[in-house]
Amino acid sequence: KDLFLYLNKQINRTSLKNVITKRYFPDVIPIATSDTSYLDIVAEQILRESAIQYKKTIEQLQKENEETFEEEVYIRNNVFKQKVPQIYDYTCSVTGLKIQSNYRHSLIDACHIIPFHLEHDDTIGNGIALCPNLHRAFDNGLITINTDYRIVVSQHFSENNLSTHSIHQFDSKKLILPCNKLFYPRKEALQWH
Repeated sequence: KDLFLYLNKQINRTSLKNVITKRYFPDVIPIATSDTSYLDIVAEQILRESAIQYKKTIEQLQKENEETFEEEVYIRNNVFKQKVPQIYDYTCSVTGLKIQSNYRHSLIDACHIIPFHLEHDDTIGNGIALCPNLHRAFDNGLITINTDYRIVVSQHFSENNLSTHSIHQFDSKKLILPCNKLFYPRKEALQWH
């Protein structure tokens, strides 16, 4: 627990990394560091690039090094999984559910509107923040979102409508959107879904 709390601070992680590198890899000359880490660069691409530009970036990375491409996709997907809930303030965009533990765990998922395997799109405009059960409902077509950012619930399933956890209760509800309009879900992606 103490180590976990210690490593929550960037300065401590950097310090530990430097000690381990110096101790176990004394002959390695460190690459010049900058104020911007690779993960920060990826986060900026996910937040700021258009879907078309991002897809070109992914295709270029695949051409450059097929061997590390899967690793690159994994890294980028993890940044996507961090950034989407963050821009929605760790709140489910449908229910308003927001639960965070003291250890920075959140129950909110980053959901691709168009599945990544189809478009290679990890941009913010292709993501929404959902609680796990609605993430699955979205992925399975039980709910979708129209271009007015309202929830549309499928009529092709049944549930206990008396339950306080009913999915049908969200039909026509307005989506809870990020504060910054630049991060709203792309209407083209919503139309596709």
